Amino acid sequence: MPSDQTWNRDGLPAWSYRSSSLLDLEKNRVFLNHWIVVGHVNDLREPGDWLSFDLLGERAMVIRGKDGEIRAFHNTCRHRGSRLVEGEQGHCRGAVMCPFHAWVYTLEGGLKTASQPDKFPSLDSKDFGLQSLELETWRTFCF
Repeated sequence: MPSDQTWNRDGLPAWSYRSSSLLDLEKNRVFLNHWIVVGHVNDLREPGDWLSFDLLGERAMVIRGKDGEIRAFHNTCRHRGSRLVEGEQGHCRGAVMCPFHAWVYTLEGGLKTASQPDKFPSLDSKDFGLQSLELETWRTFCF
């Protein structure tokens, strides 16, 4: 361990804060290869409670289903890609509804109904449900 007299306290060089190649390296070697804490189970106490965040250009939400399970999904509607929930945290009463064309998803991510279903062919709720993301809970933290 270096003594206080030899420890370099200058920090990173200025170029490193605006280097796109260093950012790409960090994205690939750090952020995309390590678990990221996205919340705590106490943030999602009730079915319909959700958290949302953007990471490296991807929009995501974590939500507790009616079955008590916590899941993660892309925070985008399968119809036109609209953001489903706004803000960092909130609650949905029984379903997630797209604000753009009112597609409705269950709290478990399945497509419940498409707006104006007579204008679409029969849609399989599994094929048009929300796109899931990998999520693990460890010691009450969601990653």
